[in-house]
Amino acid sequence: MSSLVENLRQPVRRSRRECGWVGMEIDPRGLKLAVVEWTPAGISLRAADLLVWPDDVALDDLDAFGAALDRSLADWQTRYPAVPARQVACGLPQDWLRTTQVSIASRDDAVVAAQAKELASRLAGAPADTVAWDYWVSPFQLNSAEGATEAGGTLTLNVAATDMVLMLERTLGRRGLELAVVDSSPFITARAAAIAAPAASQLAAAWDLDGLTLTWLVQGEPKYARRTENIPLLRAYEQLRQQLSVEDEDCRCLLAMYGLPQQDLPHGNLQRAIGRALIGVLDDLQHEIERTLRFIEQRPFAQRVENCLLTGDGAAIRGLDRELRSRISRVTRSWSLPTAGGSIGGDVECAAYADAAALSALPLLRPESM
Repeated sequence: MSSLVENLRQPVRRSRRECGWVGMEIDPRGLKLAVVEWTPAGISLRAADLLVWPDDVALDDLDAFGAALDRSLADWQTRYPAVPARQVACGLPQDWLRTTQVSIASRDDAVVAAQAKELASRLAGAPADTVAWDYWVSPFQLNSAEGATEAGGTLTLNVAATDMVLMLERTLGRRGLELAVVDSSPFITARAAAIAAPAASQLAAAWDLDGLTLTWLVQGEPKYARRTENIPLLRAYEQLRQQLSVEDEDCRCLLAMYGLPQQDLPHGNLQRAIGRALIGVLDDLQHEIERTLRFIEQRPFAQRVENCLLTGDGAAIRGLDRELRSRISRVTRSWSLPTAGGSIGGDVECAAYADAAALSALPLLRPESM
């Protein structure tokens, strides 16, 4: 099953009239599904949907979750019967992943690959060929305040729970779909952005319900990642609930529709309430991004980060990119995958489906020469 992840590194033959994969992101709230297609302007999002789980479904209950997933997929296929894509790229929730980091003495590709395979087998308690796993190498030493090294560094390994992946294969198969790629949700958009703009040194900031994941990419490869759960998007929701007495789903809609107030435009009581509710959260978000930028750029051998891409559910907040850009000049926009023909989707419209859309777009974004 390691081949599922390895598909991300293999050449993809396609016509620009084809869709990519079906992008499917699983999170505690529901199932995000998206498909993209080429247009004269670039890549556009289509068939995007969020299907909320029933209240009695838990991600760790395989039977109940598999049944809920099957019903959700059937509903989605009824709504979008004309979608031609059949291969599924799935973003897994953090609870389904085991992650570890170890120091390495060499960054030689063959040596690292062998070490990663052995570690994946040991972590999963099964042969590496039977589990879904992926890794990347950072030049930074593990748990060290020193800078990057010319040799050695840190190996970060993700191993997916095998029983969960097998359940996904069975459930998708019953709906005529094939599981082609699995990955960890917070890193999907970062990887897709790196594929679309491989020369850039960039920081991808994925702000989701449970926390913030910051991934630094250089020449299309992750070099450093950190996650903090001190500023989950749910904290912003909590502040808004107290201000306006609304539910979580209402919070998401209000933030996407009205967003943060603009200083140079008139705004009503609702936008002022949103601004008051988010001010403390935004201060912490700015602090975490700037802290990560300083850490990266103060290391020897490090490159200046050219831009910062906001992704995840938090990026759907209208005006968030504008507000953070006024604080941090390198924040570019909420959701953008540059391509030869343009960019994918609209900022607010695409942001909530960023990971699912990125998964769906991967075979279209990869250069055919790779």
